[in-house]
Amino acid sequence: MPSKLLLRDLIGARVVLIGRFAAMRRPDLVRQLRASGAVVGREVTPATTQVIVGAAGWPLRRNGRLPRGLLVARMLHARQAAPAVLDEASLYADGLPTGGVESQAPSEPDALSFCDHARARILLDLIAAGVSSRRLQRSLWQLGRWFPEARTSWERLSPTWDGGRLVVRLPEGGLVEPCGQRLFDFHEQATASTAVLPIRSNSPDELFRKAVAHEQQGELAPAEETYRELLRREGPDADVCFNLANVLVAQGHSEAALERLWQCVELTPRFAEAWHNLGTVAWELRRFDLAEEAFREALRLCPDFEAAQGGLHAVIRYRAAVQSASGWSRPTVAGAPNSQPPGGWVADHSR
Repeated sequence: MPSKLLLRDLIGARVVLIGRFAAMRRPDLVRQLRASGAVVGREVTPATTQVIVGAAGWPLRRNGRLPRGLLVARMLHARQAAPAVLDEASLYADGLPTGGVESQAPSEPDALSFCDHARARILLDLIAAGVSSRRLQRSLWQLGRWFPEARTSWERLSPTWDGGRLVVRLPEGGLVEPCGQRLFDFHEQATASTAVLPIRSNSPDELFRKAVAHEQQGELAPAEETYRELLRREGPDADVCFNLANVLVAQGHSEAALERLWQCVELTPRFAEAWHNLGTVAWELRRFDLAEEAFREALRLCPDFEAAQGGLHAVIRYRAAVQSASGWSRPTVAGAPNSQPPGGWVADHSR
């Protein structure tokens, strides 16, 4: 039978669900959470207290990047206002239940568990869709902020090609199809030697990992220097600029962070989260025209981006308050009557 939900720990919580869930269907989980007194939202905002990530596969988007909710949670962490990020198993008294999931535990020592199979399936599908291995490894390493096992997921479950098929190499070297079927590998040694590209000491991938590790441990100055070294070696990179901006914000270097976010959106114009962060930093620097432009661009790319709706709503409210004496007012944000300001720091800024 499924373990009992720890509903008492969620009374009054403002919860956002991310990813695919293993123990029950998302609508059923939402109903149970709401019945317990939790408020279940669609997007992570400064008001969110808990983000719950499903166990049925890594939460990655079609481009291989982290989902918007985790990117916003990371930005809030730089502002010392981050919600708790929990895995699905933390909802249950006895860990992830097995009653509602087929093959939750592996039937053989070298078989894939349900969660491992789901994680491998997502990686394989993304590779088949053209996402680079570097993008996936970077995203998994950043997931390690909340889920340490993600850092070794690529090496432990190595997607590779075998005779035109995408398969998964198990830790001991055997091959398994995404459906779980074990394969006999006639070329095990040759395939094993090419399944995972080795990471050279101080290679770009290793530098990225070092920078992320420094950042996650709160070592902001070493993280900043490592990201900068990576840019000096490899040239402009949207992901590195985005991460460096978060580190700069956490150290109070908003002007420098603004420059890196501009570079990020120039390199990747459809990076909605970078536009949102650009608007947030511009607001802090009292550059209201730029803040409004950035929030509107984030909403053009993602109309349901609640954090960007809240940021734009805050800019409009501020301008309306400043110019109310003249009777002039800005238009309101459609669809965002209940939006919150970008964060607690906005309230401090406005006082």
